[in-house]
Amino acid sequence: MRADRAISISQLLGILPVFRVAMFEVIVWVRKTDAISVVRDELIRIAANDPYTSSESDGLIDLHWGFDSRAAAKRVAKEFAELSPRPEIVLVRMTSYDDGEASLTYKYTLHA
Repeated sequence: MRADRAISISQLLGILPVFRVAMFEVIVWVRKTDAISVVRDELIRIAANDPYTSSESDGLIDLHWGFDSRAAAKRVAKEFAELSPRPEIVLVRMTSYDDGEASLTYKYTLHA
């Protein structure tokens, strides 16, 4: 790289986004079916926010919401779990990144 085009680490860090990991996360896997839009819209309505990240693999949409408190994450996970009778919902899980708090799985039917 030419010296006049070099970028310093501090310049690079100034243009990169900063991500803060939430202590609690609610994860939902949804089968990609004709009903995906309806299910996703309902999840967003319950959470009152878009997921902070999502990805798609092997016919599943992986959605993640972050929370600062266990109570908020657990409330949303329980409300998501009310949708779990829907066959499109494969996983509803509240994950804790706090070593003192247990993670909770409300539904898991990937191999059922």
